Amino acid sequence: MNYLAHFLLGGRGAAWRAGSLAGDFRKGVIPAPYQGEVEAAVVLHRRIDGYCARHPALVALIRQFPENLRRCASIVLDLAFDHHLSRHWRRFTDEPLPAFVAGVHLDLATQRSQLPRSAQRFAARLIDRGILLGYHRTANVHRALAFIGLRLHQPQLADAGVAHWLASYDQIDDNFAAFFPELAEYARTERAALQANLA
Repeated sequence: MNYLAHFLLGGRGAAWRAGSLAGDFRKGVIPAPYQGEVEAAVVLHRRIDGYCARHPALVALIRQFPENLRRCASIVLDLAFDHHLSRHWRRFTDEPLPAFVAGVHLDLATQRSQLPRSAQRFAARLIDRGILLGYHRTANVHRALAFIGLRLHQPQLADAGVAHWLASYDQIDDNFAAFFPELAEYARTERAALQANLA
């Protein structure tokens, strides 16, 4: 899952949202009991990613990518799923997307000191560029993949990855709509368990 999905799945609360972002930047083992909600949210982020990586529906989607793209297919799907989440947003929450994103921005600003330095820089870019609200446009998904492709020395990721996604758009959209409620229920259960392990 990508950032918009992680913020929704991580639940409300400024510290949980900070940890939902920090999950991509904080490395190393986090032993229980967790020292605060940020740490617990980082663990939740990792568990969500692990659940997705093992889920048969996502494994099947990855296998449908051309062989030369398969190693990067999960990156394409992460970004594509934020697009599909934007498209189906009101199925999963009553809060309008702009209001939700404004709340995330505020929470990240108030929790800035709790984030690793690299996550602080990314949070500033996320807010300044309105990235979370832009995922509903396929052009923005393409732009994000182009940036990641350059960073990974995989220049074919953007054009070829987006071409496969758009060619399979309806199938991936149906897959997302069926899969995401399962993921949301998993995240709710895991968050409750993690809260019980807070110091």
